Amino acid sequence: MEGKLFFILIMFVMAHGLLAITVHASSQLPAACDGYELMIDTCKPDLTVGFDPTTDCCFVSYYALNLAMSDKTGKGIINLCDCFQFTTKSLKYDPYKIIGLPDKCRIKISFPISMCVFWPTVPPTLVPKQ
Repeated sequence: MEGKLFFILIMFVMAHGLLAITVHASSQLPAACDGYELMIDTCKPDLTVGFDPTTDCCFVSYYALNLAMSDKTGKGIINLCDCFQFTTKSLKYDPYKIIGLPDKCRIKISFPISMCVFWPTVPPTLVPKQ
């Protein structure tokens, strides 16, 4: 009987945690962030006040960035860019820390993340040289 109560308690805690994550993501993040919620939540300390991204942040960022790049229509990257713009404006993420994330985590990306984060007002120092 004790084992059964312990199992029920564990299931309750897991369900509550999942509900909390779902409510947080759906109530604060726009639809453009669908699929990127875990990165947004996991990396928040690293992209707001932290210095270097944690291993967990790099792990979820790898999958989020690759998810965006795997969409052959380009919509994944557009959504990720919209999500990054939302996080910098509304959640006060540091845009320069977002830009540095792929390098610090050693993630190869196929799009200019600086233009993604700052579009349409890209600082001239971040515009790729032709």
